[in-house]
Order: sequence, then C-alpha cells, then structure tokens
Amino acid sequence: MQEDIIKLLTENSKPRKVPKNTILLHEGEVCRSFVFLKDGITRHYFTDRKGNDVTKNFSTGPATFMYSISSFITQEPGIVQCETLSDVVLYEIDFQNFQKLLETPVFSDFWSKKLSKFIVKKENKEISLLRDDATTRYNTFLKDFPGLLNKIPHYYIASYLSISPETLSRIRKTIS
Repeated sequence: MQEDIIKLLTENSKPRKVPKNTILLHEGEVCRSFVFLKDGITRHYFTDRKGNDVTKNFSTGPATFMYSISSFITQEPGIVQCETLSDVVLYEIDFQNFQKLLETPVFSDFWSKKLSKFIVKKENKEISLLRDDATTRYNTFLKDFPGLLNKIPHYYIASYLSISPETLSRIRKTIS
C-alpha cells in the first residue's frame, strides 16, 4: 500500500486493539466503518436458513475492508457478521469521514481500485464454487490466504470452501 494512503488512513481514523473472539459487527447492524486492519485475522460470515455459520471471507493484516460492504455502502442493516479470530490492531474510519476522504483524488483512486479487486475476487469465488472441485478450491484458498491454514479452526475453512470438515480433512490427507 502506498505510503500516502497509509498516512491518510491513519490520520483520519481511530486506532483500536480488539481481542480474539470479539464480534465486530452483528447481524442486523449497520456497518458504519471502513477498516484498515494493521495486524490480525477476521472472519466475515452469515447464518443460513438452517442456523449454520457460512464463512464468506477472511481478512488478514495488513489489509483494508468493511465489516459488511453492502451494509457500508447502503448504510442499511446487513446480515454479514464479523469476528476477530486473533487479537487485532485496526484503524476505523466512520462513514462521514470516509465520504470526505472520497473527495480527495488519491483516496478516490484507492477506493476505486479496492472495489474493483473486491468485485473480481467475489466473482472468481462464485464461479469456483459452481465450477471447481473441492480440491481445486482448497488449493486456491492456500494461495489466497498463505499462512492462514494453521492459525484458524479448520471448520471455518471448510465453511468458506462450502465443504464439510470431513471432506477438508480427506483433501488435506490426500495432498500431504
């Protein structure tokens, strides 16, 4: 990330240290923060009709994200929840300050690039879930999230890949 963007983000945000296993956004809440995750791991998930947690994504620092992008953009309650999977250090920019930052060309360009990357990643994951087998999705996970495998519970990874924990275990044994 460019130094000028990091400076802009840290100057216009509130730093926070958050312990592991903290819910940062609950279902039904409005996402009011753009976040720069300096360090740590978060999980973004929702609850399906059967009451199961479905992992949508992970964020690892340093990275930028919203707890729920659709709720953040619309400023309406969302279904995506966000929790910390490790102790995290983050910087939050509230929606009003975010809107002011968008008026600056450097931040507007940064946001445009981030949003474009998000859209491409989301589309690739949707296609992969429909086209690729579980082993291919697992290998993609390993490339997309290097080093995460042994830092989080494997049932979260299985949920992210839309497979059972048992299937994930079989895949891991086959690849090892």
